[in-house]
Amino acid sequence: MEDLTKQNLSAKLENSFLGILRIVILVVLSISIIGSLIFGYMGLSNLNATPAKYEYKDPNIKELVNEIKKSLSEKPEPASSDEPKKDEPKKDDKLDKEIDKQMKIISEFLQRYKKNLNNPEGYRQILTRNAQKLAFDPINETTIMKYAVGQTEFFEKVLTDKDILAILDKRSEVFDNFWRNTTDIYPKYYTKQDQEKIKFEKSQMAKVIEQKASSALYLYIAAGMFVTFLLISLILVLVKIERNLRVRPI
Repeated sequence: MEDLTKQNLSAKLENSFLGILRIVILVVLSISIIGSLIFGYMGLSNLNATPAKYEYKDPNIKELVNEIKKSLSEKPEPASSDEPKKDEPKKDDKLDKEIDKQMKIISEFLQRYKKNLNNPEGYRQILTRNAQKLAFDPINETTIMKYAVGQTEFFEKVLTDKDILAILDKRSEVFDNFWRNTTDIYPKYYTKQDQEKIKFEKSQMAKVIEQKASSALYLYIAAGMFVTFLLISLILVLVKIERNLRVRPI
């Protein structure tokens, strides 16, 4: 009787232990399969990572005009020459007409102060070349014209602004500094955009390289967790078979 009681107690303890072990194993199995799926997804995602495309920002003409106004209160810097570079811009009828508008606006403004360009044709070439080289997509006629139209709009607003004209009428000493800033600020904006694009693309490439390097680690972890899942599942199957084949006393 006492032996039977001990056997029953032992059987209960064994069943309790097996029940707890079963729960632990199920938790481990769940974590293994879920973890392998998550790390596998992360690994494959990073493996296919591509650098993001830089989005150009069109110039805000109003902000550029305000910058010119602000520069009128700054200390004048030595004037620069408007002599053109040696390379000749390409011929483009639509662009030429837009440059004509710019030259007309500039000419009317300079006449107000009894001034002229040192080399009108040379400056015209600079305007044309800037449009053809600094546009966000220099081989695309649409973006070239967008640059030129924006330049025309900028000249029209800044060279006819009543506040600016009033300052220039009273303070002739700031004219050279104003003119230099006016002719430089628009192309410099596009040059800065190109520089920011280069920095952005470098950072994106570094990020992609890092992601692809980490993808191998994630895939190794996913594979390890999946193998763990398979091994534990195999052990459970073998234990189940062993228990079913165990000879029980009658």
